[in-house]
Amino acid sequence: MKRLAAWLLLFPSLLAARKLVVITPHGDDFVIYAGGTIAKMTAAGDEIYLVRVTNDEKHSTGISTEETRVRASGEVERAARILGVREVIHLNYKDGELQAEPETGLRARFITLFRTLRPDALMTCDPWTRYDDNFDHEKVGRAVEDAAWTGGNNKFHPELNRAGLATYSVPARYYWSAGQRYVNQVSDISATLEKKRQALAAIPMFTAYRPHRLNGHTGSSEEFHYTTGSGLQGPYVEWYEQQLKSGKEWAGPTGSAKIVNPEPGPKVLAIVTPHADDWSGFAGGTIARMIRAGWTAYIIQVSNDEKDYHGLGYSAGETIEHNLRELRQAAKIIGVKEVISLNLKNDEMESFPHTEMRDRLVMVFRTLKPDALVTYDPWSLYERNPDHARVARVAAEAAWAAGNEHFNPEQIAVGLKPHTVRERYYYARGPSDINRVFDVTSEMDLRIRTVQAHKTMMQSTVNKIRDQLAIAGLRMPLLEKEGDRFYLQMVEIYERGRAETVGKKYGLRYAEEFHYEEE
Repeated sequence: MKRLAAWLLLFPSLLAARKLVVITPHGDDFVIYAGGTIAKMTAAGDEIYLVRVTNDEKHSTGISTEETRVRASGEVERAARILGVREVIHLNYKDGELQAEPETGLRARFITLFRTLRPDALMTCDPWTRYDDNFDHEKVGRAVEDAAWTGGNNKFHPELNRAGLATYSVPARYYWSAGQRYVNQVSDISATLEKKRQALAAIPMFTAYRPHRLNGHTGSSEEFHYTTGSGLQGPYVEWYEQQLKSGKEWAGPTGSAKIVNPEPGPKVLAIVTPHADDWSGFAGGTIARMIRAGWTAYIIQVSNDEKDYHGLGYSAGETIEHNLRELRQAAKIIGVKEVISLNLKNDEMESFPHTEMRDRLVMVFRTLKPDALVTYDPWSLYERNPDHARVARVAAEAAWAAGNEHFNPEQIAVGLKPHTVRERYYYARGPSDINRVFDVTSEMDLRIRTVQAHKTMMQSTVNKIRDQLAIAGLRMPLLEKEGDRFYLQMVEIYERGRAETVGKKYGLRYAEEFHYEEE
């Protein structure tokens, strides 16, 4: 990622600090992303406390969760001693299960911690990072950021005031990240790089698990976003605004967007779609190309689409039946082998537990053993449909969690094997970091037929548009044609226009674009 206004600094505000609290979601995060800086600060006389949030019971391969938990604690303690940390505080939350924890509960523990230790600064995960598929990181970052300033408000947890813990706001925060974020300070760790290497050597169980996390984090510098006060900071907002107004695609860790072809099969593709029609309009041409190249594709429909019947007079049950039948027809047109419906309530997924939805997708991934995943971009900006965002986040996490034997061991017990979905293709209708483009000119007619097969959803959408125009005293003759012609023609005009707009950016007639990640 191209950095804006990043300076090579010695962290003067931290070096002057008497006390720093480092909050690490997992036992390896603090070493990988900040180990050299922590060693440099302790060498300068700073007092550092390490707070480890989860018990890391799933951070291993071939070892039981009980043994993993014990070994993880020992490795973290050894690494912390090497870096000069004064004390390690273990909060012992279940690894990979933080999404099930109320954020206010986490915040309360951090507020208590900050009011007790009264640190001059803290260091943790960036709450606003993008393309980090471990959502324990985001959960911790957001709870810490919230606690850092609400801890200074005596209306939050007055019982702590009565217990003698006076209000306290942490004045400075340094955020590291496993994904993309705004960097404004860089720490030169040349003098303490060997200490960091020793600390990494002290956590062999962690480094053997998902070793790719070390990529780019073993050099002589470490990067942070520095912020003070409360809320999203000015430079961060300016960075987002510059990206959005530039008219250019976001620069990403894999480089600028490039036109690619599907790898030849045999390969397996899992298409996780929040609603019956989402996949076809954003990725139908690419999926068709993959299938033509020898891939076997499966669609996992998460929502039951019971609310997509505007102006059609169907019951919710009839709508579910129509949409599922039409999804299967669309899948048949494009060559998808099978449709699997999870049948969750349409537009009500926010009330469905994150971890339970992840468990269901983990089972699907372990059963189908896909090489690649196609779904919404979990980090796309301004996505207004909560089903899209929720499904995308769960799918991204399930893609790697399925490869860990400690997630859902009951599935392993009945014969399923761990399986990591190594390639992820994310599409979006909002701003996204695009790094892969497919020419779908030869598949455009097939994509249109596929979208048109979703008759109920397309008619419902067109009926909504027509009724909204009528309320405003407007009309569109195209929407008033008899029979199916009005929605069929509308779909063709819309789909060709979208694909043509994308194609023009890359000198193609029709194209589809994605953010691509690889495990």
